[in-house]
Amino acid sequence: MRSTDSGTSPELVASKGQHKYLVIIDEFDDLDAAFYTGERGKQFVKSLRSVSEVGLTFFFVGSERMEAIYSRHQADLNKWRNIQLDRIDSRTDCRALITEPVINVIEFSSEAVDFITDFTAGNPFYIHNFCYQVFERCLQEHRTFVDDNDTHAVRDQLLRALGPTNFAHLWEDNPVLEPEEKRRESAENCVTLACIAVLGGRYEAVEELAEAQETLPIAAEDRASATVLRRASERLARRGVLSVVGSGTARVISLPIFREWLGGSAIARLLPQWSDYKESLRRTQDQAGPEREAIEATEQGAFPISEDDLLAITPRLVYCGKQKDVAEIRSWLRQFDDDSRIEMAFQLLRRVADKGFINEGAKTLALNVLEQMIQEKRRTTGEGKWQVVKERRDNLALGYFDAEHKSGGSTARELQKILRPGKLGPAIGLEAWMRTHLEADALLVIADDFAGTGQTLVEGMAKFQAKIDPGIWNRFVDEKRIAVYVMFAFPEAIAKVRKAFPGIEVVAATVLGDELRACDEAAGIFADEAERRFAEQVLQQIGRELSPTAPMGHGGQGALVIFHNAAPNNSLPIFWCSGTVGERPWKALFQRA
Repeated sequence: MRSTDSGTSPELVASKGQHKYLVIIDEFDDLDAAFYTGERGKQFVKSLRSVSEVGLTFFFVGSERMEAIYSRHQADLNKWRNIQLDRIDSRTDCRALITEPVINVIEFSSEAVDFITDFTAGNPFYIHNFCYQVFERCLQEHRTFVDDNDTHAVRDQLLRALGPTNFAHLWEDNPVLEPEEKRRESAENCVTLACIAVLGGRYEAVEELAEAQETLPIAAEDRASATVLRRASERLARRGVLSVVGSGTARVISLPIFREWLGGSAIARLLPQWSDYKESLRRTQDQAGPEREAIEATEQGAFPISEDDLLAITPRLVYCGKQKDVAEIRSWLRQFDDDSRIEMAFQLLRRVADKGFINEGAKTLALNVLEQMIQEKRRTTGEGKWQVVKERRDNLALGYFDAEHKSGGSTARELQKILRPGKLGPAIGLEAWMRTHLEADALLVIADDFAGTGQTLVEGMAKFQAKIDPGIWNRFVDEKRIAVYVMFAFPEAIAKVRKAFPGIEVVAATVLGDELRACDEAAGIFADEAERRFAEQVLQQIGRELSPTAPMGHGGQGALVIFHNAAPNNSLPIFWCSGTVGERPWKALFQRA
């Protein structure tokens, strides 16, 4: 609810001066948007202000969009006061709302009252709906007492009876005024809530939502990007639709009745709204297609990067088995809008192509270096011999930190083909092998393909150590029998792991230099300091929209490193993160899985 202090108009004062008048306008923010946007909106608000100054009081009832209306007109509505009511905090008042309307007719057990209060989170609208169903049940069965068995039965009945209109405000009442923006945010909320519903109403990370989305009946081209899911979940959290629970990272749908309703209705009721929105975007783009093609044809000759320069880098950019062609690169560059920004983006892409794109051959070479490092480690540690059992090096274990299907697991499996170790698996599961091989002169090698800041390696090592008996861990460390070998790494990553675990050998086959840091002064990418600062500002601006928590990539590194089959999140989001910049979609050149 929202209100503004006012007074009486001259006409009312003249005729009924002994009275005070209050004007209540319900669903104020559902009036035609012209009443609070544009020039007409300004004049309407000024009129309200003029009548308020002589005593008339207005009470506007609306949704969360009322705050946006106030923000737009706060200079004229300086007496505006916000009052928000979406629940009754007092359990005593909730009990009164449940029991007093039928006092001396229907009696509720204390368990039944507590259940209704908790299930509706004290929301008076849902309390009323629930109690009405209870009343109907008592009337039909001629009962005068309600216990917790009744409330559980009514819950199931109510969830079947409630439709989208009873919950629509939870995904539609976004604090925006422009119709297109409101529609977009509502659609994004719908697909995000559907993903959360698949996970039982609770999730830990946005990555879980992306995985859940793959199980939904959505065409691949209609799937929401991780950026969209993150943006929608943060929006829902700000509005209180989602609450933080547990350690502070998990989020859950706040309203239990809504959470349970979504479990049975999200796919049928919410997903069509997202699909309809995506279809409308396609129709709009199709209608604008001929005009856009004409504009692009006109601009073709004026494009700031020559065809020859584009052709020079394409042969080196073979990503996920497909070579990037000139048209695709030009399309990506056009997203930067003006010539200066396009030239800046091309300079960064050219540096990636020249020095930062790690193709399959470079990765194979680095893998061979890792194999040589392990062989050398064996020669210089303990007795210096492998113990071969059934054509396997029984006293060698290869471990990794991330999931089996991710880069660390893939690197370890590639090494397994070369070295045939006695054990391969996630590091946290190697305690039994270390125990049985304590006296076997055994080596344990953790392998990975890339380290940017070193944070992932440090956290992985800490979890690994926590799973190992201290006596066993200290024995392996003291005898130099644990090593961490990485294909490609920035020097600070190696230094960070060495500092955290001083007794463990940590080495990179290839140490990446400053030339692969987009905005580093030593990179030598830009002609002068002014160009470098300009590039940093542009990258920060776009990066904040694509990856709000890490606009320059994880750890703020601004790395210019792309693998032939994956893009590290330490690299600039402009390369690997699709999403929305401003109001326009952004398509990544090296989409990160």
